[in-house]
Amino acid sequence: MLDLCVGLGVALSLKFNPAKSVCMAIGKHAHLNPTPMPLERVLIHWVASLKYLGVTIVGGKALSFDMSTVKRAFFMSSNCIHAKASAMSYSYYT
Repeated sequence: MLDLCVGLGVALSLKFNPAKSVCMAIGKHAHLNPTPMPLERVLIHWVASLKYLGVTIVGGKALSFDMSTVKRAFFMSSNCIHAKASAMSYSYYT
């Protein structure tokens, strides 16, 4: 299947980057350990989770997203702003 995708990509002048590719299993057979799949003579490994655009995508019986890192960064930023603002004198605002 991957060979067909690579062949179609070559026909469309697209190049896959197997160094940045991973596979993730989702569904009732996600607990199985499949063998790595070759893409252009490079093995693509199976992972339990991957990070994409700051969000962690978690595989398993059902697809889920781990937003804790995004929430942590948001609250860390808002706490820093609150700490800086509370240290300022109120006469500055009036």
